[in-house]
Amino acid sequence: MALLCFFRVKGKYLGGYMKMRSENSSFRKEVVHGLLAVAMLSISLTFSIQVNADDNIPAYTESQLDDATAYVRKQLIDRNTDFSLTINLDDADIALTEAQTSELQSVKSDSAKFSSAVSKISENALKDKINYGWDILDKAMAHTGVAQEGDYLKNNINGEYGFKYSKSMSVSADLKTVTVASLVFVYHVEYFTTAAQEATFKAEASKALASLDLSKLTDYEKVCKIYSYIAENVTYDQAHLNDDSYTIKQSAYAALVDKTAVCQGYASLFYYMCLE
Repeated sequence: MALLCFFRVKGKYLGGYMKMRSENSSFRKEVVHGLLAVAMLSISLTFSIQVNADDNIPAYTESQLDDATAYVRKQLIDRNTDFSLTINLDDADIALTEAQTSELQSVKSDSAKFSSAVSKISENALKDKINYGWDILDKAMAHTGVAQEGDYLKNNINGEYGFKYSKSMSVSADLKTVTVASLVFVYHVEYFTTAAQEATFKAEASKALASLDLSKLTDYEKVCKIYSYIAENVTYDQAHLNDDSYTIKQSAYAALVDKTAVCQGYASLFYYMCLE
């Protein structure tokens, strides 16, 4: 989990309760030179997230995380860059220690310090639930045996990706309980290819596989024939090797449609064709 360096809480007193929404961010970066690696980064940013009641954000309970995963997987397949979901926590209560209550008592006259203290308390108590954001995203990119999913999705991520999240909270009048109603995860993912390019890729992949006539071959023979097809039809992209701005070279699209790619493009094309 990336360290959260800064956060902001907005709120005001309402009927003896402190209503607030806190916003945080968590991002990873894909390092894609030959082999895929994942590095977690610390992000020193403050985000402001406004979530309105009429926003079309799908909501799930904690027992519906598989449904949330399926929703995120669909967004990745469709190459949507920004998408959100809500996890309802059924008003999860955080019972405060005497020391935490005393801390809130000591700063309750200063709204900024009070909000900051509440956010810190909730952050520590909700670590596992905040990790739902990464759990859902990681499971959405897990291997399923479907060609356009699994590593094919993961290897199409371009650079930094992750989510912002906000907590809808209230604090009891006696300052002994913090209640968290929900977490809203706002994802941002960038890709090597667009949805239109993926459609072109799939059509070309179907043609290529049909031309190989694999139906009567053993699995070993299929793998060998696909390997030979890629080796004979794709060249290594020396022209853009040192051009970091030309990221499509990392894709299966570049390997199949443009006939030239770097290592990851070769690997992604092989993965797709073997599963498809």
